[in-house]
Amino acid sequence: MREFFYPDSVAIMGVSPSEDNLAKNAAHNMLEMGFKGQLYLVGRGADTIFGLPIYKSISEVPGHVDLVNVVTPARTLPGILSEWGERGTRAAVLITGGFTEYGEEKRGLEQEVLDTARRYGMRLVGPNCQGIINTENGLCLPFIPFNRGIIRKGCVAVLSQSGSVAGMLAYLLSDEPMGLSKFVSIGNKLDLKEADLLPLLFEDDQTEVICMYMEGVDRGRELMEVARRSPKPVLVYKANITEAASRIAQSHTAALASDTAVTMSALRQANMIRVDRLTKYISYSKALTMPFMKGPNLAVLSTFGGQAVISADTASQYGLNLPPFPDSVLEAVTRNQRAKVAKIGNPMDLGDVFETEANEAAIVAAMRLPEIDGVVVVLPYAENSAYGMVTTKPMLRRIRDLSKELGKPVAFSMMSLPALLRKLRDEESLPYFVTPEDAIEALAASQSYWHNKSLPEQEPPRVEVDKHTISKLLAGNGGKLSSLEACRVLQAYGIPVAEAALCRTPEEAVEAARRMGYPVVMKVESPDISHKSDVGGVAVNLHDEEAVRQGYRSITDAAARRAPGASLDGVLLQPMVQGREVILGARQDENFGPVVMFGLGGIHVEVLKDVSFRVAPITGRESREMVREIKAVRILEGIRGQPPADMDFLAGCLVRLAQLVSDFPEIQEIDINPLMAFPEGRGGMAVDARIIVSSPA
Repeated sequence: MREFFYPDSVAIMGVSPSEDNLAKNAAHNMLEMGFKGQLYLVGRGADTIFGLPIYKSISEVPGHVDLVNVVTPARTLPGILSEWGERGTRAAVLITGGFTEYGEEKRGLEQEVLDTARRYGMRLVGPNCQGIINTENGLCLPFIPFNRGIIRKGCVAVLSQSGSVAGMLAYLLSDEPMGLSKFVSIGNKLDLKEADLLPLLFEDDQTEVICMYMEGVDRGRELMEVARRSPKPVLVYKANITEAASRIAQSHTAALASDTAVTMSALRQANMIRVDRLTKYISYSKALTMPFMKGPNLAVLSTFGGQAVISADTASQYGLNLPPFPDSVLEAVTRNQRAKVAKIGNPMDLGDVFETEANEAAIVAAMRLPEIDGVVVVLPYAENSAYGMVTTKPMLRRIRDLSKELGKPVAFSMMSLPALLRKLRDEESLPYFVTPEDAIEALAASQSYWHNKSLPEQEPPRVEVDKHTISKLLAGNGGKLSSLEACRVLQAYGIPVAEAALCRTPEEAVEAARRMGYPVVMKVESPDISHKSDVGGVAVNLHDEEAVRQGYRSITDAAARRAPGASLDGVLLQPMVQGREVILGARQDENFGPVVMFGLGGIHVEVLKDVSFRVAPITGRESREMVREIKAVRILEGIRGQPPADMDFLAGCLVRLAQLVSDFPEIQEIDINPLMAFPEGRGGMAVDARIIVSSPA
């Protein structure tokens, strides 16, 4: 795979002198970027271009070619790849479009291209892409204009499904001190995908931060495993975030587990940093190329009162702390200023402090505080001290050097003319933030990344189960387990389930209620009814025999009336269980495999859709995060005098459910709804469950 970034020889297919020839543009970029290897041009219409010969056929090209860049019509690709394969070339970039991005009818041609490459052991980037840039050696295959005046060599890599997004990021990064290290536009991802290319960027000494743009996810679980091993921050913009294609969902979990919800949870598990605007790539990259913010304590120092107030609000929004400054910081300021107008709070409003020494002393004093993890500075800037503009280049250099020495980030947001700030950025290689909000948000991303990176690795805990018995149960049910069968499976994995009895007559229900004790609950039992309450199939809080008899007749009559044709097996009778209602769910995802879900249960899950997801199996830490990240966690923590629910118990049930759906991939969907959570330390109990398995082949 080294040939994609460090080829000694490159051939560009499809070159002609025509004004609109894209292959010619790629050749021009290679020369403008100073590619030092051997460059061969293949095409028609002229003998030379840019002082290089144009070979009329592949067979005329002398010597071995490491990498071929193809910019010819789609129909020509199988033949071209076959010829290069015979010559021993093993890496190809397919700029060419005209495949499945235009319609499924092109699927056959794509497969022919892939089959040809595999026949020769050739790897492909593309098709329908902008190719590759390596600013280290001048490799530059796109057809959009690039040269050494446009592209700044730097430390941020771009891996993008979209060529236009990759190009925009290359331009934006080149307008910043971070610059561009590598650029890979992968288009249709016919062969090489993100999971294949990320490891190359992990190993690249030039790259410090990776910006990835995805529209579709391929080999999602493998991508997660690769990203978990990354020694570098990976920023991800996941576009195309519409809901999953409509289908008949037989469980709440399947209905709520959209492609987007699962993908975002998976990225978070892999400690990839999500961005939701292209500009965040730039601001986050600035922060992530500084020393990481290793804790949540932030110091803000501002000459401007308004920006100080905004900074305090923003820090709170992103969960950062603003610890009070000790007197030593105020003393550092007042020793170097004429008027004693600085305010000691954090943020520190420097007010009318326009002495350079006083500002620098305050910043340095804050940086040296052991409890401070990062600093945001909002100051005016000019090239001289006119108009009270006190920020100087030597001051900035000293603070930047101290930032590296202390291993703490310092983010500047300066008020000045844009032209002056651009000049400062270019002359001093100083990344600055347009607003203090941008700076604080980016430092919060740095802190979150570092926190997750520094957590000790955990292995998902496991329970011992009789898999053979469960396998027989799953194989013999015809696609759906009865409620009692579903309960048996959950109990085998250590998830407590309320006692239940299937009753086929009112008298059987009365006898079961007498045995269990009142009050009781009855629910219609049918393999054809997913949501029992929708058809009037639930009766609760039944206190005596007559209520049980009436309840039996009521729910069976209602189910027969509202779900005509549904097979009715009777009613399921259980003791009345009180607790906080939650839902635990699981399903098999097309890209990520088994995933688990958590949220408030009962009707709340349908109305609020306030749920969390993780790719299974999960650790105890991940399960606790799931429980606490739903918006309604306050209800579980206890409000209005209610005791907190047993959240450790809920987390343990999620771990067991994740193991279950991982152990048995034939399980397609699970709903445990509701599971009743008892007060803290008392556990809980599932009172209804639904399991759907793959239909027998």
